[in-house]
Amino acid sequence: MDPISTQLLAASQKEQQYDGCLAVTHSSSPYITVYPFTRASGFGTKYSNPSTLPDSGTVQHNSVIFTTDGTVIAWPSNTASIGANLFFYSWSKATGFGARITQSTGPASDTIYGSVTTKPSEFGGGYHYILFAGSDGSIWRYHVASGASINQVNTKNTGVGGLTLNLRFSNAGNYVLGGIGNPRFYPWTDGWVATTVNLGTASESSQGSGSWNMNDWHPSDTVVAIGSTSSSLSGLRALNFAGGWGTVINNATSFMASLTGLRFSASGKTVFTSSTNSPYLEAHAFDQTTGFGSKFSNPSTLPPGPSYTVAVSKTNDLVGVSSTTSPYVAVYPWNDSTGFGVKYSDPGSLPSNGSRSLAFM
Repeated sequence: MDPISTQLLAASQKEQQYDGCLAVTHSSSPYITVYPFTRASGFGTKYSNPSTLPDSGTVQHNSVIFTTDGTVIAWPSNTASIGANLFFYSWSKATGFGARITQSTGPASDTIYGSVTTKPSEFGGGYHYILFAGSDGSIWRYHVASGASINQVNTKNTGVGGLTLNLRFSNAGNYVLGGIGNPRFYPWTDGWVATTVNLGTASESSQGSGSWNMNDWHPSDTVVAIGSTSSSLSGLRALNFAGGWGTVINNATSFMASLTGLRFSASGKTVFTSSTNSPYLEAHAFDQTTGFGSKFSNPSTLPPGPSYTVAVSKTNDLVGVSSTTSPYVAVYPWNDSTGFGVKYSDPGSLPSNGSRSLAFM
């Protein structure tokens, strides 16, 4: 996306107020809870549970997603039986969960991370790509049709080596970003009807020792922000990107240790991070030319405990984190100029257990 388009998008998003859904996954039945959520009122009454519950729960972070058109919700499990360890459900904001969509096969892995989707218009055919990465060294690709063809699901094993965390499509849909100790990207050249997967040759940017597994694209796709999960070498860094790795722009001067999540705001003017360390959620001002600026003041009411995923609304006015401590989720109004607003009241019906994954639709 060019800078002018980015500015126009940001301006239009500032005029909106979020009115959508918030999904939270957790490690005990029903394993997922979804709420209506509005900027004006916060959490609404939770949607009814799926009529067919998942086989088992998930505690994997950065993993639950809605497709761009809001017709499918998907997430992985680290405890369900192999071959049935990915969950897909049709979804409607008006009615909630529809039928569970069963896949013909699944990752031969008991540890699965990272899911991501693209806009169907970028490839045509009405399909959304959904990717999952497993500890078996593979990235699994599904393409899911929306509307009447919701049950059409295909899977391909890419055979890419290494455990790839926090998969992210670029905003233009032509690269896939992940972390395997150092940030790595794959050119995405596969068409939606292809019978084989070609993620292209991986390109890794060496950032020295440390687990640089957190990552996200700036809305312009010209900058990548990365964070470290290592408690001994923590960091928050911005890199130039132009079809390949560029120079380091700068490092944030203040950041939490042991980062668990990282997201740009929809405007690209803020980088949010989550952590298992207090204050559990932080925000840094960001400029795509000069990189990280000052850290915003912490929320007046901190998240309840260790947080594993940070999510940002597409309207740029909400930020939330999952937590392993009751009430398991915290959401705040957000403004790129003034920072965090007052934390929203907790949902009336809490998730059943500690959460490590959440997503706005």
